[in-house]
This record gives sequence, structure tokens and C-alpha cells, in this order.
Amino acid sequence: MSDLAIVILGVVAIILEFCMFVYAVRWGNKFLLA
Repeated sequence: MSDLAIVILGVVAIILEFCMFVYAVRWGNKFLLA
């Protein structure tokens, strides 16, 4: 693979991890408030 493809995959992985983290925080807050 080219360096550009590796960089794009890394950025996508970071974005997915961040989205999952935000989702987990929101789910946890909803769980605690309920």
C-alpha cells in the first residue's frame, strides 16, 4: 500500500474510535441520569 492509503486508514480509525468514545460517554450519562 502507498503511504497515503496508510495515513487515510489511520485517520479513519481515529475518527471511529472517537465516535465510539463519544457514544459510550453519552450512553453512560443517559444511564446514570436515568
